[in-house]
Amino acid sequence: MFRNEKKYILFALLLIAAGVVLFWLKPWAKEEKQIKWYSDLETLQKNGSIRVGILQNTTDYYVDNGHIKGFQFEMVELMAKHLGLMPRYVVYNSYWDNFYALLNNEVDVLAMNLNPTWEKQQFFHYTFPHSFSKHLLVQRKKDKYINDKLEINLDKDSLTDKTIVLGVPVFSAFYQDALKLLYQVDNDKLKLQSYNSFDVNSLFTMLDTGEIDLFIVDAQTMKSNALLYPSLDYSVAVTEVLPQSWAVHKENNSLCNAVDEWMKSFVRTATYKQLLTKYFSKQSQNRKRIEKQQRMKLFGSISVYDKFIKKYAEKRKLDWRFVAAIIFQESKFDHKAEGWGGSYGLMQMMPITAQHYGTQLDTSAEKQIADGCMHIQQIVEKYKENYTKEDDLLKIVLIAYNIGIGNVNAVRNLAIEKGLDPDSWNNIEYILRNASNKSFIKDKSNIKGKVALKYVYAVWTRYIHYKNIVSDES
Repeated sequence: MFRNEKKYILFALLLIAAGVVLFWLKPWAKEEKQIKWYSDLETLQKNGSIRVGILQNTTDYYVDNGHIKGFQFEMVELMAKHLGLMPRYVVYNSYWDNFYALLNNEVDVLAMNLNPTWEKQQFFHYTFPHSFSKHLLVQRKKDKYINDKLEINLDKDSLTDKTIVLGVPVFSAFYQDALKLLYQVDNDKLKLQSYNSFDVNSLFTMLDTGEIDLFIVDAQTMKSNALLYPSLDYSVAVTEVLPQSWAVHKENNSLCNAVDEWMKSFVRTATYKQLLTKYFSKQSQNRKRIEKQQRMKLFGSISVYDKFIKKYAEKRKLDWRFVAAIIFQESKFDHKAEGWGGSYGLMQMMPITAQHYGTQLDTSAEKQIADGCMHIQQIVEKYKENYTKEDDLLKIVLIAYNIGIGNVNAVRNLAIEKGLDPDSWNNIEYILRNASNKSFIKDKSNIKGKVALKYVYAVWTRYIHYKNIVSDES
């Protein structure tokens, strides 16, 4: 009985401690009046963007053959469009990092499955729920150590010398569920193993391979992964149906109200129902595609050509994800693609450029990538002395890749004519934005500036997504 009391006290203390920590982090009194620890809707709309904290996993935010997908991702895109904002995604490794980022005004909204708890509600506003779900205990079918009554199955012969490991991410609602389960089961065989980083895919893998024996996840996420892990049992519920929401800063009323208004309307639409089917139905082609990729050990990659992209990008000292973003934009990873003006292949080189490298229509995908990386490196070498900031240099590389080095040089000359520093990306962007305005450029320039900028924005956005989701390791 004393052991039960200790568990109860520990659970209560942890709840209180979480509230105290959040209380300590919150700015108060004079500081609170002087500093606004959030960006309200007016500020966001003035800046034109919203920063979104999101988890990278097979449901919320991931890459599928170059395409960016995810239940939370697609909802954010629709919400941001409704508010007239450009979403900028930030991936953190843990719930704690996400909540701290929101408190510290590093992000404006957390787009994930969040369950309101008393201590967090003191500092965060939970939006109108985007869904409802139970929390389930996940275990291997062949073992099933915990039964439907949340008791250890003492009939298992394998429990003689076995310690049952329950894996759980800290500072999540699942952690509180785990503490309650420890209290309810009250058995020395059950051990809690906490993880600072939260990667639901890793937990599924660890359970499937026997590194842990149990973990807790919401039913929605389990449903979407059931096809990928048929050996797992998820029949035991540890909670009732709970609301799942996004979170914004407690005092950010204008953003709270705008997101709530949108969410209340959106969850009644056909689009919302389609997203539920797409990401959570076992029968959806989207989930079957992920299952196939996982079976072929391709999930977690950008494309089937990652091996070659990594190889030749590393050789040319390029970020392979940057090269992959260019390839997706050019050909959607179709090595037989043919474009306007005779461009062809994965990297859509124009004939005159391809001829320089010996690339032909029937050249292998590997050689196309090798030649493309060499071409990108040569552009980098040409401009690296002019643009010392890496991001600026890469954007100039994209402009040159899209409209040619000759046109980049013409734009730089136009900047000089306007009395602007040609080594500033902001000035180059300004010239490109106005290149079609004949009153701005007096000569008969054929530079398609806005088209080139659209290309840069598309590739750059995808590159950022790839960096968020995929490791830079070669």
